[in-house]
Amino acid sequence: MNRFVAFPMILALVTISACRGGDNGEASSTPAATTTATPAPTPAATATATPAPVATATAAPAPTPTPTPAATATAAPAPTPGEIAYWRDFALWLMDADGSNAHPLVTALVVETGPAWSPDGSMLASTGWDPQAPQPQGVLPDVWIVDVDDGDLQNVTNLSGPASALSPSWSADGTRIVFATTDWDLWTIDVEGTDPVRVTSDSTHQNSPAWSPDGSLIAHCAIPVEDNLISGREDVWVMKPDGSDRRQLTQSGRSCSPAWSADGSEIAFVTYVFPELAINDHSDIWLMNTDGSNQRNLTNDPSRFDRSPAWSPDGATIIYDSAGPLRVREDPDLGEVMGHDPPSDIFARPADADAGLAERLTTGDQADANPEWRPAAST
Repeated sequence: MNRFVAFPMILALVTISACRGGDNGEASSTPAATTTATPAPTPAATATATPAPVATATAAPAPTPTPTPAATATAAPAPTPGEIAYWRDFALWLMDADGSNAHPLVTALVVETGPAWSPDGSMLASTGWDPQAPQPQGVLPDVWIVDVDDGDLQNVTNLSGPASALSPSWSADGTRIVFATTDWDLWTIDVEGTDPVRVTSDSTHQNSPAWSPDGSLIAHCAIPVEDNLISGREDVWVMKPDGSDRRQLTQSGRSCSPAWSADGSEIAFVTYVFPELAINDHSDIWLMNTDGSNQRNLTNDPSRFDRSPAWSPDGATIIYDSAGPLRVREDPDLGEVMGHDPPSDIFARPADADAGLAERLTTGDQADANPEWRPAAST
């Protein structure tokens, strides 16, 4: 159990996030701020939502997984056309759905987590910081919005500390964004940077929010705190946007990174596996119905860390990043560093585990992570 607690915290420190929209998967040094600029004022919170008491979990334990083929470079059926946004070396990149035409979209920010498409596919939300601005309390990532057509950037949260913003996700109407903070609460805010609302405020550690396509629910991850100690158990929950009617969907104690299918009928998520022999630590992509039923293992590869799932607009394909085992290496500047060997690449595979194997979309020595498929509304 101690190893399970330590690993997510290592990933959180490396990428300044946990689970979805935050696990970039590699230990890398972050560029330092270089010039001075006056940051925008911090918006004052104008409303506070009181979450309902945590409900007793009702979902049945996940069934024993049936082994499925491991991720390979074997081609899958032709993916849905469109574009995929993803994280590469602290920048936002775009590529076609088959992995071609990869190019940087945003390099003016040091991008920490994301990206997340707006419902109409015209904008991306991500978290990061401006290297030209001063960082008086250290690096404090904010939620930023980028216009995909002209590259215009907008800082939505303008946080002054001590908490940073993580894991943004859009409301169904595109007017608000839900995000997590490093003080373990969830907030929503208008896309213009006004009307911030604190959604959760209890002792439970909340992270990785994902707004449902119809806007009625927010899936998220929760880590209970018992006797002022983090329990080490993390599961996927859903709640209404005001924080009420909270329900637990998974029971493994090691699950996070929820991602809704475009029709809102299913949720993909990640479950970490920490057997007694640490060399076999890994994570798999799982699927379930939105009430927590019919949980099944999609990737089931004990040699890989499969993470950050996202759906194609037609629901036929899951994209995700996949990295090799965690290893300690010697960095000439940082000393001993823990990272994945090999680093993460982006894969696509049918959402039906029996429909085919995975297709590798990116290759190279750099880490590629957090893929998100552009919504069909933009095509």
